Amino acid sequence: MDGMNLRHLTDKVLLLDTKHLVAREREITLKLLHHLKEIERRRLFSDLGYGSLFEYIVKELGYSEPAASRRLHATRLLKDLPHIEKKIADGSLSLTNLSLAGQLFKNEDIQDPQEKKEILEKIENTTKRECEKELKKLVHSDLHVMKLSLKEETLNLFQEIRGVLAHKRFTNDEVMHEIFKIALPIIKNKKFKLNAKFTTPAALPSITRKIPNIIKKEVYERDGGRCTKCQSTFKLEYDHIKPFAMGGESTLANLRLLCFSCNQRRLKEL
Repeated sequence: MDGMNLRHLTDKVLLLDTKHLVAREREITLKLLHHLKEIERRRLFSDLGYGSLFEYIVKELGYSEPAASRRLHATRLLKDLPHIEKKIADGSLSLTNLSLAGQLFKNEDIQDPQEKKEILEKIENTTKRECEKELKKLVHSDLHVMKLSLKEETLNLFQEIRGVLAHKRFTNDEVMHEIFKIALPIIKNKKFKLNAKFTTPAALPSITRKIPNIIKKEVYERDGGRCTKCQSTFKLEYDHIKPFAMGGESTLANLRLLCFSCNQRRLKEL
């Protein structure tokens, strides 16, 4: 470790050596990106049992996930826009800013090389904060940021779904939209029995508190899937207009949809 003792260096040599090290670091980083680009082209990561280049960078090369993400975005951009090689080498485009731009291109579905080039020119020689401010101007106003805390099992399920849909090159928003589009009818059917038929045993008349499935379906459809008081769709419940405890039956005429809040206020009035 004696080579790490730099006290013998003059101020001028120390500053000059530091600049040389930075230049070498950028040179090595650029070479690494080219290697990653070629590994992905050959799909060599699959021979090692990894499902993606990102997984290879994290698990085989030992980078943290944020560091791997930065290098992955830079690798993809270097592939699409070879001219940025010089910008990476001279430091005018950092891996951090390239990663931020890469995320923007993906989220906003920016495909045109010229448009990408013009955006990258705007973030040259900027700090991360300045870069974020510049890129924020290009984000569509209908996009919203939601911070989620996911358990590893949930995250793995999401990543698996992304893998299944990978051929469609979906953004995270599009993956979530696809999941919700498929899941919502299933969840609604489970709660509101939208597939119930008169031929099912659960459709038979009941004198108990349990509401027949076919009645649940008819109430939901009649009330338009919304609270009959405030029109909310959040935490809907079936409400007996004449309370069951007072002889109210589980019939279409005596049932309605109320959200949890409206139902609680109504119970306090009884």
